[in-house]
Amino acid sequence: MKTPTIGSLLRIKEYCRKNATIKDHGEYAVLAPAQAGNYIKYDAVFPSGHRIIFMPRNWEVVSYAR
Repeated sequence: MKTPTIGSLLRIKEYCRKNATIKDHGEYAVLAPAQAGNYIKYDAVFPSGHRIIFMPRNWEVVSYAR
């Protein structure tokens, strides 16, 4: 599996779609650098602007950024 790069379009995997955050903000997000934390490298940013910690096993890449 290719490692996603900043700006890649992500979709939450099916088993995570019942999560309240996903229900509120949608299934799709963009990979972005984390704003907080020394050990967290990436965030998933929803179209609404809401950020969550990027957990690779919970996301599938729809489109890789160039």
